[in-house]
Amino acid sequence: MKAKRFDEYVAMELKKSINENMQKYGYTSECKENIPYCVKHSHDYIVDDFGRGWTGPANHGNAHVHQIIEGNVVAEGDGHTHELLKPVETGLDGSILGNNKVILTNPTKGYSQN
Repeated sequence: MKAKRFDEYVAMELKKSINENMQKYGYTSECKENIPYCVKHSHDYIVDDFGRGWTGPANHGNAHVHQIIEGNVVAEGDGHTHELLKPVETGLDGSILGNNKVILTNPTKGYSQN
């Protein structure tokens, strides 16, 4: 009996650790601030369950990305920011990226294609 309980315990703990590695993929709203020189644009994004992540490149206007901290899109140099829209896909680390989505793995080094 103890072995079965231990197996159940291990299975439960593994499920918890897997859930810690979930990622969400979605899109942002258009820029929130009405800044005259900010071209309306949006981004795609990837965040973990702690709300940390990055947007992809802007779909219009100047090329840029945003860091995401605690589910909030950090303002760009001109002060504009975005809201995260409801995720369209959720999966384990990188599994949602199997559809050839381009992600920002390290913003200082550029993009990688999965």
